[in-house]
Amino acid sequence: MKWLSYIPEAIKAIVATIPLIKALVEMFETGGLGPEKKEQVLDALDKALEGLEIRESIRVKALEYADWLIDTLVFWKNKIEEFSRKESEVE
Repeated sequence: MKWLSYIPEAIKAIVATIPLIKALVEMFETGGLGPEKKEQVLDALDKALEGLEIRESIRVKALEYADWLIDTLVFWKNKIEEFSRKESEVE
């Protein structure tokens, strides 16, 4: 039942992650290919969660969730043409 003591920390990670991902995706929306930008967002997110003193096991799960959330957010921003893609980025 030790895992129950991790719940407040996990909630803290989730609450911090969602708006931070949105801000980081917009911040890193510059020239370059998607995978590199995504890696920059994940690295920045990991550092932010580490700064919040979120334990590694929770950070790993938060980053797995963030990976999916980044893909979803970018997909929709591309769909509504909020982000513009260069020909070199189109597969």
